[in-house]
Amino acid sequence: MRYILTCILVSFSVALLAEEVTYRISGRSSVTVAGDAPEGSVASYSETSTLGRIGQLTAGNSARFTIDSLPAVLIHEMTLLMHSNSSSGAGQLRLTLNDSLIASISDNEFASSSWHGAYTSAFVPIAIPIQGRVVTGDGGSLSLEVVSSENSLYVSELRMRWSAGNPEAYTVGLSTGADGRIRLIRERSANAGVLLPAMESGVAGWRIAGWSLSRSDVSEALPEYMLPGTRFYPSCNTTLYALYSETDSDARLWPCSMERESGEYLIGDTYKHCLARGGINGKGKIDVLQLEGWERNADSLWCLRGIDETDDAVYSITFHSDSTLEIVHTQTGEPIGWPSTPGLGLKSREVRWEYTLLDESQIRIYHVYESGAVRYLWANEGETLETADELTFAAQSFCYTGYGLLLFNVQESPEPARLSFFPQWTSVVEVRGEGLEVRGVRKEMREGRLTIVFADGKRYDVLGRRVR
Repeated sequence: MRYILTCILVSFSVALLAEEVTYRISGRSSVTVAGDAPEGSVASYSETSTLGRIGQLTAGNSARFTIDSLPAVLIHEMTLLMHSNSSSGAGQLRLTLNDSLIASISDNEFASSSWHGAYTSAFVPIAIPIQGRVVTGDGGSLSLEVVSSENSLYVSELRMRWSAGNPEAYTVGLSTGADGRIRLIRERSANAGVLLPAMESGVAGWRIAGWSLSRSDVSEALPEYMLPGTRFYPSCNTTLYALYSETDSDARLWPCSMERESGEYLIGDTYKHCLARGGINGKGKIDVLQLEGWERNADSLWCLRGIDETDDAVYSITFHSDSTLEIVHTQTGEPIGWPSTPGLGLKSREVRWEYTLLDESQIRIYHVYESGAVRYLWANEGETLETADELTFAAQSFCYTGYGLLLFNVQESPEPARLSFFPQWTSVVEVRGEGLEVRGVRKEMREGRLTIVFADGKRYDVLGRRVR
């Protein structure tokens, strides 16, 4: 299988020079700093335990790392070095920025998938499940707390990979190549990043598989690219280029599920044309993968045009006989629950949603409070490309009449037949003559004859004959 990526690339740099720092426990109320810490920041540590080893958390005890006076930085990754007893240990984790929850691990055994997946008495790195990158402002305060619910958990050090924040918001141009236009998305604020959209290619038989950063020649290796739905963090004004995939279009149409059986699903919003993706973020919402729209198959079922599905878009849904259901984000094990009071933020709590079946295999998921207030699991406003990063799932107070959610069974996309880039300055040309199809990158009139010019500069006529 060959992959082709050719383009005219605007010079830019997206690599951010990341620094690394380690905060290592040195006492029950002290910590040492090794590596490169953000300038001016102040680190501290405390634990409630008074007995046992330093860093040992028996049931009911907790430990907290705090980093105050942070400058504007991007936090790429955070890892906590810890372990359990050889056959026991459980607890939860909470990461807050300026008192807002931005990552968590719900109360669970250390042997669960949300922690390490096995009990161990040796220190192991536990990745903090932050969504994308964490952006701090000047004077920001970051706090990481671990609370033990079963003997014992042990903490040793916190590692952080970070880089200096950008001074301003940047603009990302998206070049599809098919129409010669570049669509612009600007960061809402400095270091906020932009959500890369899913877009229709406008070219029959081809789809946009993702967005590319760099130039690549024809090879057997798949060029590096980012999937739609990825949050991209530019370090300057720049342009990304669409990577096209030629596929069997019928094989990539996924009909929505008509069954209501417990299992793993993708969750789509009918009205807003998007898929839920990830756990609950610090604003009580779920990020989305935005789509161009839904299609219908021969049976008139709503269909999802097959995507290169990623683990963070999968949710485990348990249906109950009393028309209720439970939702868990499969990758993190985080339950997706309604708020205890009629707010709009989702909560990481094990609760049952009510559901109602609508026409055309749609499902409405909601909760009715004792006061009579209703909150629907639904996508909020933000339909256009320019506001794509505002589109999220939340506990909304309204629901459009006749619309609900669509559930899609998890399945693998077929392998793409090939990948290719159409240069930004032209459109695809398909010419058929005497049963021969010629595919090139642009057309020209040469000595009164139509010729097809390929990426290597060679020219052919409509019958596929070489033109000098």
